[in-house]
Amino acid sequence: QATATSISLGIDDLLTTPSKRWLVQDAEQQSLILEKHHHYGNVHAVEKLRQSIEIWYATSEYLRQEMNLNFKMTDPSNPVHIMSYSGARGNASQVHQLVGMRGLMSDPQGQMIDLPIQSNLREGLSLTEYTISCYGARKGVVDTAVRTSDAGYLTRRLVEVVQHIV
Repeated sequence: QATATSISLGIDDLLTTPSKRWLVQDAEQQSLILEKHHHYGNVHAVEKLRQSIEIWYATSEYLRQEMNLNFKMTDPSNPVHIMSYSGARGNASQVHQLVGMRGLMSDPQGQMIDLPIQSNLREGLSLTEYTISCYGARKGVVDTAVRTSDAGYLTRRLVEVVQHIV
């Protein structure tokens, strides 16, 4: 039966959550208040970063729940919903990045950036958001190259050490 039917996707299948704008505005207000507390010396920089990450993580998770409800209530037979929740293609996190928000990213050193990517891939990213989202991909490529060269160096050293035994 799997060969008898198929699914096609269109931009209209990427249903955005109506409450996203208000959720993001609320998180921005909380971040602004936190920034003021930090500016006046009431909150240490490390605590500000921790609380900021917590605010945006909670916002992203709430938006993820809203996205799930929106798919189920608006169109349960939505192709994106069917593919991701059946396990055929993608997962909830990828759908969240498509229609929710990309969320928090980490910098090349692995530290969380307290400025989240508020846009989703359907809306498009600003130049700043695109640059931040590229950090992860670049870090992955660099880590792979470093691991490969380290492994090659280790192999060469092992051969040098044991070559007289053979």
